[in-house]
Amino acid sequence: GEAISGRLGWLDAPAHFTDQITALEAFGDAVVDEGYTTAVVAGMGGSSLAPDILRRTFGTTEGYLELRILDSTDPEYVHATLDDLDPLRTLVIIASKSGTTTEPNAFLAYAWARAEAALKAVPHHRYEHPGAYFAAITDPGKSVEAIEHANDFRELFLNPPDIGGRYSALT
Repeated sequence: GEAISGRLGWLDAPAHFTDQITALEAFGDAVVDEGYTTAVVAGMGGSSLAPDILRRTFGTTEGYLELRILDSTDPEYVHATLDDLDPLRTLVIIASKSGTTTEPNAFLAYAWARAEAALKAVPHHRYEHPGAYFAAITDPGKSVEAIEHANDFRELFLNPPDIGGRYSALT
C-alpha cells in the first residue's frame, strides 16, 4: 500500500499545477519578450510524446514560440530539428523524469555546444552563458543533480516525485 500511495500523485496534479499557472505563464511571456522564437522539447517516451500530441491537437498560438520535439537520436533527425535554428533564440527544454536518460543528455550536450559556439561568435550578447537557453522538466533531488549544467539553466521545472513515469505526461 505504501509503495502504491507513493505513485498516486497524478491524482492531485491538477490542484498542484493550478497553483503554478501564473508563474508558468510569466515564464512563457518572458521568453517571448526576450526574443526567443522556438522551444525544443528534448526527451524520450512520454516526456516528448505528450507535448507532441498536445501541439498536434491544439496547434500553436500566434506570437508565441514555435514548438519542436526532439525524440530521436538519428543524426539526420537531430540536425533537421536543431540546425536551422538560431541557438541564441531557441529555448531547449530537457525533459527527463530521472535526469539520467541517455538520449536527452546527448541532446543537451549537442545543443549546449551549439549555444556555446554561438555565444563565442557574438560578443556582448544579452546572455554570456549557455544556461540561459536551457530549462529542464524533471524530478527534484538526484534527478536534477544528474543533468549536466542544470544549476546553470534558466529554469528548472520540478515535478512531484510521487507521479510515476507513466503519468508524468500529465504534468
